[in-house]
Amino acid sequence: IYVVPELSLVTDVPSDVRRELPKVCSVMPTKRDERQKNLITLLCRDPKASRLLESFQMKVNEKISPVTAIKLVAPILYIPGIGEISKPEGVDFGWDLKDKSQWNKNPTDWVLYALYRNESVDMAKKWSNDFATTLRERKAPFNFSNIKGILVPPEQDYVGAIRNVPNQTGNEIFVCYLSEPEKKRAEYYNQIKTYSLN
Repeated sequence: IYVVPELSLVTDVPSDVRRELPKVCSVMPTKRDERQKNLITLLCRDPKASRLLESFQMKVNEKISPVTAIKLVAPILYIPGIGEISKPEGVDFGWDLKDKSQWNKNPTDWVLYALYRNESVDMAKKWSNDFATTLRERKAPFNFSNIKGILVPPEQDYVGAIRNVPNQTGNEIFVCYLSEPEKKRAEYYNQIKTYSLN
């Protein structure tokens, strides 16, 4: 497909639509399969849809054709200060945790920052301590030698609070405990996700 730059428009997904994307993308396989079958049935049986497809010389077969899946190469985890962590064929990345074997005799010290509002202070304290304890008990390749709580004021967002943490080295994990109403919580979640991917 060749696209003429002068006739192309740069588009973006509106923020309100972007907030709804998890509902479409994060779907269980069985539910997704059901939706696909319903779509195929609609395209095949709806006269208006059929006429539109015919205008493009297209036709949808209501019978689904089975295909052989491609097995992807197993991913490799990389932890700063530790390096690559591979796994045996046929097991998941939790195998080391399940048998409590030791990944590394000298775990790297990381800092855990727990960001919370007043409403979630108890949850932040409990979950952060439980997280650090679990890693220590399972002999993970890093541990949290220091857990720091950050109270995020109502007028500030979580990304701004993360940016304000001085002297970041890359050996930090930020856990944000979102206690806002659903709509506002989704907005903060998307902000944090976008920031973490940039």
